[in-house]
This record gives sequence, structure tokens and C-alpha cells, in this order.
Amino acid sequence: ADVKAGRVSFYKGDVGETCHATCKRHHTKCSDRWFKPINKCEVMMAAFPQDKAGQYFKSCGSQFYGHDLPGYQREMDQLLLNNDIDNFPTNCGGRGDNTQRICPCVYKYPHALVTYHSVF
Repeated sequence: ADVKAGRVSFYKGDVGETCHATCKRHHTKCSDRWFKPINKCEVMMAAFPQDKAGQYFKSCGSQFYGHDLPGYQREMDQLLLNNDIDNFPTNCGGRGDNTQRICPCVYKYPHALVTYHSVF
């Protein structure tokens, strides 16, 4: 419901950038609650379909965990999932020098102290 209603958008961050910075650049606010739903290989392959050589990704590395994953790790040229998202939760401030992230950004109403989105 949130995605269809436009209350959340997903943006690719720059390499090494936090989702806080990515969302701020788009005049929105990062929402941690979306990291679990996007921690899927099909989501990462849709966002980052090709490697540096132009070949389509066929899989994701699932042996890693960290506050900046899931993401595209440019140095390794690999899509990485967070395989321990419950103990090492992905967050809006996570970053890796060579990681490019998908950032869930929600609209923040002007002059409001809270971010509004519906729960589904």
C-alpha cells in the first residue's frame, strides 16, 4: 500500500553513501523498516542488473552481514545480502567505502516531527 500510494520510494545511493544522505538529497527521510523486505536477491538484481563487464547477475552473495547490506559491493563486483539481519540489522546510517545501497525513503510532511506511512 505504501509503495503504490507513493509514501515510500527506493533510491540508489552513491558508493559509500549512507541512506540518510541519499534520502535527504531527495527531500525525504530514510525508513529502517523497509530493509528486511528488500533484503532479497531478486530486489538487488532488479536494482543492479549488470556487473562491471555488462553481464547480468545470476545470484547474490549471502555469506555476509552488516549494517550497510543489502547492497552492491563494487570492489568485489557482487550483490550482497545481509544474512544475519536480525542480529546485525541494516540501518540508515550504515555505509561501506565500496558499497552502493538501495535506500527506502519516505515523505516527511513539512513542519512535522514524525514521518507518516501506512502499515500493511
